[in-house]
Amino acid sequence: MKKVYLGLFTLVIAGSASAQLMNKNVRGAQRIQNIGEVPAKATHNLEKAVPFWTNDFSTSSDWTIANAGGAGSPAHTLGDWAIVTDVNAIPVTALKPAGHTTAANGYALINSDAAGSGQTQNATIVTSSVINCTGKANVSIIFQQSTRHFQELYYVVVSNDNGATWTDFQVNTSMAVNTNSANPALAQVNISSVAANQANVKVGFRYVGAYDWFWAVDDVKLVETDNYDLSANGYFWGVEGTWGARLPYYQTPIAQINPIHFAGLVENKGAMSQSDVTFTAAIASASYNQTSPMGTLVPNAIDTFDISTTFTPAASVASFTVTGSTTSGTTDANPTDNAAPALAFATTQTTYARDAQVVQAGSYNQGQGYEMGNIFDITADQTLTGVDVFVASTSTANCQIYGLLYTIDGTGNFAYGAPTALHTVTAGELGTMITLPLTGSFPLTAGNSYLLVVGSYGDGGATDDFVVGTSGISEAQTTYYLDGNENTGTWYYSTSTPMVRMNFNPSLSVSENAANVNVNVFPNPVVGEATIEVNGAVASAITVVDLAGKVVYTTNAVEGTSKVSFSTANFSAGVYTVNVSTNAGTVTKKMVVKN
Repeated sequence: MKKVYLGLFTLVIAGSASAQLMNKNVRGAQRIQNIGEVPAKATHNLEKAVPFWTNDFSTSSDWTIANAGGAGSPAHTLGDWAIVTDVNAIPVTALKPAGHTTAANGYALINSDAAGSGQTQNATIVTSSVINCTGKANVSIIFQQSTRHFQELYYVVVSNDNGATWTDFQVNTSMAVNTNSANPALAQVNISSVAANQANVKVGFRYVGAYDWFWAVDDVKLVETDNYDLSANGYFWGVEGTWGARLPYYQTPIAQINPIHFAGLVENKGAMSQSDVTFTAAIASASYNQTSPMGTLVPNAIDTFDISTTFTPAASVASFTVTGSTTSGTTDANPTDNAAPALAFATTQTTYARDAQVVQAGSYNQGQGYEMGNIFDITADQTLTGVDVFVASTSTANCQIYGLLYTIDGTGNFAYGAPTALHTVTAGELGTMITLPLTGSFPLTAGNSYLLVVGSYGDGGATDDFVVGTSGISEAQTTYYLDGNENTGTWYYSTSTPMVRMNFNPSLSVSENAANVNVNVFPNPVVGEATIEVNGAVASAITVVDLAGKVVYTTNAVEGTSKVSFSTANFSAGVYTVNVSTNAGTVTKKMVVKN
């Protein structure tokens, strides 16, 4: 079984976790493992041009494959380019069977997942014969594909000298980590700069990966590129707050309503530059209809067209639907993709959510302890009372989870704020959103950002344990993950948004008795010796657990006021959880050890 991690980028600090921007540190074979994916709906461009060359991979000799294989570093035997007819050969369940039009008679597949941990791939599949593009002033390649993206790179490769030299055109650049394509997705690349009016053209595909996912390609066509063809690919939207990133909130409590910025992601698929491109966003229910300034898009470019006028919802509970579209002064060859998918968000009484609402996948650490959650900007004082989390249906019943709020100090470090009690997930809670009340309400202060996470100590890898649902894409360094198996206090960021939400419902509480229990851990961070003090309840036991779920210290406690001191000299530096069992319930505190 593979060892999988959620972390991709390292933010290293001493003793506690830092939110400061650091250099990217790609961690080789370690990857986010998301499961239970819902494949995107296939959307196809209207092909107005008649293809002048096509290939459906039904004849394998039409293609020449160059794999690393036994010559790789290290050598490997599985997972490189092959032409296959098994529509279920794809390694992602949500993308089976392959939906390409002619998948059953053959398609090209490179399966980095099958190559395995530590294996590197830089492999190509190209046409064996040349294609005559003489007289074709503008040339585009169109192909069907499916993929799940991790850190691999995808290229269309083109030669105009019978394969002596090649030019790379990178594709799938806007895919977030651990997201699926449509099944199939249609890709179109303008290759005129190499292929136009050339008699000795070859085309193909190059994949560069290291234990990533896969790429399947089929039904390749060369067409004469339309001069003017814009596509609205989506939105860059959200609230710009103290964290410094534009954060999309799909649910916003009335107290945290702020101006929302909208921009469109527009692609030029045509052969000609366009200098008068705009993007319009509209909310019919709120009489909002605004357009970006004109901008220029060169062929093959994707750019953001920002709308200067923001939208501020009224201070009431409501739902909103945004429609977006791109236009220019020319007649578009394919107007069907000028409209972006609809965007929905809402204002609420108590819920603050960054996830896109509909579960798309899940993240886990294969039975090892971890924490994962989102940054939230707070612009008005409000008291947090609970944590909402979607427990994926693939979680294990009786797994134990907790919520935890981190404050962010003046140096950008995550600091322990407020916990929930440890919660045992029931079978009936699998596949549902549940609420974990904080052990005591926590006042959030305007002008600050907070990290809210849900975590698990894991079960040592016996099962997948806790799987948190994910939905949507996060801007880099706005969604964070702590790997309990490492026990180093090092945070990573993910671009998959966990369904972890703030809940401000004032009626939430742990039992009133437990809320009155006062537990102090000092000093915190601990150097050498820790003291735990319990007031207000009959304490029966104090247990200290590392993030891998291992009990590193336990003792019986004394009734009434308990003060227990113990050495941490043999503890590894990192984050620990202190569980205090009392007659009023269990109180959980976080402890950071520096040695």
